[in-house]
Amino acid sequence: MEIIRTYYLGVIAPTSFILLSLFFMGAALKIIVGRRPVVLNLRYFFVAACLILIPNLFAPLIFKVSQGNFDLIFCLGSLMTIGVLALLWIQWKGRLVIGISGENFKESFSAAGEKLGLTFEECLGGFRIKESGEVIRVSLHGWLATAQIQKTGKMSMNTFLGLVQGMVAHHTSSNMKARVLTPWICFLIGVGLLLASANLIGNISKLGNPVRTAPTQIGTMPSVSLPLAANLY
Repeated sequence: MEIIRTYYLGVIAPTSFILLSLFFMGAALKIIVGRRPVVLNLRYFFVAACLILIPNLFAPLIFKVSQGNFDLIFCLGSLMTIGVLALLWIQWKGRLVIGISGENFKESFSAAGEKLGLTFEECLGGFRIKESGEVIRVSLHGWLATAQIQKTGKMSMNTFLGLVQGMVAHHTSSNMKARVLTPWICFLIGVGLLLASANLIGNISKLGNPVRTAPTQIGTMPSVSLPLAANLY
């Protein structure tokens, strides 16, 4: 089990952190350099959450069994991890728009609807398509400059994807500027994850090369210089 524990700390955990850092830093740089809002599939964030949380499913088993002191109470952490992932799977659907204000979101959303020949009216929690009565759930977060859009009920996936593609096209063709507070936060998170992975790899390399000490012979005592009794008087 010690080999599994070392493999977990030296390979699985650092690899997860590196992949997460590349995801956060790549998304952030795309917005910062391009100066345009970006639309991301929320399932990408679910995969990122899995990279962070899934190791917690196996960590109690790996560490407690390797110590020979396994207790069923440590399985509660794994059960909580499963519950959190199930909740995130339900909640994280649709698309997330990063680096956009409320006014710019309404502008790009309306422009995407016009290309598809759709008109909207505001309703509780989102927008309703007048032609079909379908509702698109919208959640705006002003200070984070993000917006989440989800299809509801039996709304056509083609219509939803058409609106998303229309918004992306409007962001590219217009003079809309992205807000970069959230991208910079994501970039710093990516840097932190990269440093954490480097720290884990460094600790494992130290464990793999312990400092060797010269063995002492049994029955012998180390030599200690003591002052002579004559020198004390």
